[in-house]
Amino acid sequence: MHPSAVGPSTTIAPIPGARDLRVLVNSWPKAGTHLLLELVRQILGDGAWMQDRDVKSPGGDAGFLLGVDERCDAHGSGFAVKGHFPWSPSIEAGLRDRGFRVCLIVRDLRDVACSTLRWLRDLSPDWPASRTLLQLPTDGQRLMRIIEGLTNEHPFDRDSGIDWSLPLPTRYARLTEWATRLDPRAIVRYEDLLGASGEPAQRAVIENVCATLGVHADAGTTSRLAGAVFNPRAVTFHTGSSGGWEREFTDEHRRRFVEVGGDAVNALFRYPPTEPHP
Repeated sequence: MHPSAVGPSTTIAPIPGARDLRVLVNSWPKAGTHLLLELVRQILGDGAWMQDRDVKSPGGDAGFLLGVDERCDAHGSGFAVKGHFPWSPSIEAGLRDRGFRVCLIVRDLRDVACSTLRWLRDLSPDWPASRTLLQLPTDGQRLMRIIEGLTNEHPFDRDSGIDWSLPLPTRYARLTEWATRLDPRAIVRYEDLLGASGEPAQRAVIENVCATLGVHADAGTTSRLAGAVFNPRAVTFHTGSSGGWEREFTDEHRRRFVEVGGDAVNALFRYPPTEPHP
């Protein structure tokens, strides 16, 4: 059975040159996968992305590439798949051999931690990882567990290469590795794409994604994409916010985040350091 295309009912014309692209939209969990996917969908045209569990939950490198091949056989070109895929030499080479362009969206890891808490507590309380987390009596303790390491019960998906029992930065180390392998234009900050960093930053990141995909977006197209990409009603786009970790992190959370290497990872993407409460 072919996976179903997911997207709004309105027809979107692809940007010239984008119709035959194959794109992998990659991210840390809770770093804005859907937001970047919506931009890519707008670039490729309506119906151009697949919500596909066979690819989202691969069985190691071989399973991942098998899933990719199945999608290529079923859909040819002009589609994107999304997920949280670790870097490895075989995955990088396999995607390149199959003509894929890869984009990676990242987010302030402190907001990733807070968003993970909200997701497990409020949106998916029946998942095994959620039930384990909710045994802790306070949100402060739950947030600390997310920073330090959950039980390895795979919230979100059974993501290959993510060990949820590890501290937050180490947990995503193989995903972060993509940032050292990609053209800097292929790395998107959630806050920039959302528009929280201002219109110039949003326009620049959209232009960079288009350049990564090898297509040209003039000023009018960039404005259209900026207006279309923010869709709070979309299937997996629930909050549409950035920032806020300052209200949820205590001094103990801040100290522990720095100790486990959170600031070191954040610095790779120009996020400011964690300071004690003023």
